[in-house]
Amino acid sequence: MKHPLRKIRQDNFLPNEYQSNFEIDQNSGVISVITALDREEIDQITVYIQAAQQDDASKTANTVVSVTIEDVNDNPPKFEQDEYTVSILENSPQDQFVLQTRVTDLDLGGFSKGHFIMDSDTFVINSQGVISLKSDATLDRETIGNYIIQVIAVDQPDDGFNSTAQVNITVLDVNDNNPQFLPLPERIEIQEGVYTPSSPGEVCVISATDSDIGENGRVAITTYSHSGLFSFREDGTLLAIEALDRETQDVYDVVIVAMDHAIPPRNNITTVRVSITDVNGNAPVFSSDTYSRSILIKDAKVGEVLLTVSATDKDAGSNAIISYSFSEDSPMVALDAETGDITLTSDLSEVTEDTLLTLTAIATDHGTPAQSDEAKVLIHFKTDGLAFESSSYNFTIKENEPEATIVGKVKALTGSPLVTVSYNMKSHKDVFSVDGEGIIKALRPLDKEEEEWYILTVEAIDSRTPPNTL
Repeated sequence: MKHPLRKIRQDNFLPNEYQSNFEIDQNSGVISVITALDREEIDQITVYIQAAQQDDASKTANTVVSVTIEDVNDNPPKFEQDEYTVSILENSPQDQFVLQTRVTDLDLGGFSKGHFIMDSDTFVINSQGVISLKSDATLDRETIGNYIIQVIAVDQPDDGFNSTAQVNITVLDVNDNNPQFLPLPERIEIQEGVYTPSSPGEVCVISATDSDIGENGRVAITTYSHSGLFSFREDGTLLAIEALDRETQDVYDVVIVAMDHAIPPRNNITTVRVSITDVNGNAPVFSSDTYSRSILIKDAKVGEVLLTVSATDKDAGSNAIISYSFSEDSPMVALDAETGDITLTSDLSEVTEDTLLTLTAIATDHGTPAQSDEAKVLIHFKTDGLAFESSSYNFTIKENEPEATIVGKVKALTGSPLVTVSYNMKSHKDVFSVDGEGIIKALRPLDKEEEEWYILTVEAIDSRTPPNTL
């Protein structure tokens, strides 16, 4: 006997909000899914089914159907942060931990079957998302100070979903570089003078750099030697702070130190040569206060160097270059401005008597302002030389003549009435004498039997400057 026709109906679903996702065929009892289900929202739904007899609706039967939602890989992995920012010291050891990335996946099993992809020559990421420094890599902030790396998380080996996060790695500075001096000036010099700490003299600017940053890269320059004479301003200007005298010392080798502000600091040392340039602080000085020369007019030749004046100057450079001149021009002589030679420019044909030429020579340096010195120049032009009237004299005296008996007289000519002559007995001074007039006398009675002949030598000295002798 056949059962009466049944009518099955959906009575209820739990939770109720999922009733619309299912339908049941009232005749066959087939339950169908009519809308998409998301396992990540609910993974199991309980369905209550009631069957009613068609010819008697009061007769029913109930059952419970449990629907399990199976997982499908329909969710991409997700980093906990879209962007990671981290710092690491540049001297970090190999394999140094950098950061931990974390990934979630709403699908069943989460990210347990996933893996990471990261393209970097310096850093590596493991299967747990830990990024670290490669075992063969080193960091140098001065070469690369920042790394931007893309990290990809893939949720399964084949046909998986993926997501990307950006990792910004900043390399922190370590004081691993010494300061370096920039090229020094070719010539470092300062003019001699009186300088003080409150009124210093600027020598030059010296600069140094440091590849590090912050306090590690901030450099100060100081003097290590001659610190009593030189110091540095904060901007790197080398200053003279004490009096400098080129004549005392004309060059200083100053040891300077460039030091950074790290703890402990690093430094670099070099030496700069500071030359002290001259200020025209010294006047020329003649080698003599007076230069003199006597010359016979008959022997004088035009162009002949009569004498040379000379001066020196303790300064240097142009301040020590000397030019010579006369205070007034002379028609008889000329002074060479460079050599100091005084030459005869006149044939002296019109000079008929002794003439004393008195001039003032000036030595002037080339400094600014110029300084000078003066010296007298005395040139004595003589009309003739000193000569006896006779080249030899013959005198006789009787023996036994009394003391002071005149033997004879000699005379020397000067060629000028202005020049006088004095005489000097050079031989037999114990027997004969000569006075200022050239008169020769016997100092005692003479004995022919004792000495028959006397050869006397008489010297004549004129009053010229310098004197002539004969």
